[in-house]
Amino acid sequence: MYTHLEPDGDAIGSSLAMYFFLKSIGKDVRFIKPYKTPNSVLGFPGMENTYSLDKFDPSRVAILLDASSLKRIGKPYEELFSKYEHSFIIDHHHGPYFDSDIYVDTTASATAVLVFDVMEKMDCRVSSVVATYLYLALHYDTGGFYYTNTNKKCLQTAGKLIELGADMNLVMQYYERDANSIAKMGFLLSRLKASDGISWLPISYNDYVEFSLEPDVTKGLIEWLRRIKDCKVSIVFREDQPGKVKMSFRGKNTGKLHLIAEHFGGGGHPEASGAIIEGKFDEIVDLVLLYTKKEVFGD
Repeated sequence: MYTHLEPDGDAIGSSLAMYFFLKSIGKDVRFIKPYKTPNSVLGFPGMENTYSLDKFDPSRVAILLDASSLKRIGKPYEELFSKYEHSFIIDHHHGPYFDSDIYVDTTASATAVLVFDVMEKMDCRVSSVVATYLYLALHYDTGGFYYTNTNKKCLQTAGKLIELGADMNLVMQYYERDANSIAKMGFLLSRLKASDGISWLPISYNDYVEFSLEPDVTKGLIEWLRRIKDCKVSIVFREDQPGKVKMSFRGKNTGKLHLIAEHFGGGGHPEASGAIIEGKFDEIVDLVLLYTKKEVFGD
């Protein structure tokens, strides 16, 4: 099983749910992750059984969750994945997808909804641990059932997961941070900017070094920008490596943030997307703001 780099709550939750579900029906399953485990899930059940390296065996079945692009898997697996004899994708992002069997629904609130669909169709028992991880994934991708992607099926699925014993305490642990991290988040947020319907927060490589920033500190910041009144688009720029700028976009009824992200080599959803650009930090910030303003507001 694979998911995307810098896995978020939906990626981690859907993957661990599928991992424990397959194990419960007697399958030999491996969760392959060529990235550092996020601090927010280090102590979660199942994370101790994930693998950063594994002997490649193309006869095994490969499953990719919550990603459409091979580049999102990370090296060296982005080259290996297409060599599996059997593979399929479960996802709710807009494509394009590479050659594989797919189960995709872009109207789904989270990949977790589709993973639960599969489990229901298999008519096998869903444990409380599986229900907990699926609930975490749903909760994360809907902002705690706050975003506009929250729909009837999402809420019905959440209700079923609660009936199956989803553990709310474990779900809330995903969002907890130590006091020092919260203080750093507050300082960074004090530097946000907002103008002409766009809010943004630039975090340069110098900031990462000066404040010893960890990815878990900067990931949730975009959700605070999204709440700023009269701002239709929010962007966080993160240069966690010199010259490599990661951008997170969030919107309110723009319908086109995935297109903006695709323009810069990324992808995602109409109101939540991301991309990575290499270059000079300040120039990238100015370029992306100018392009976004033109695409969303026609200026």
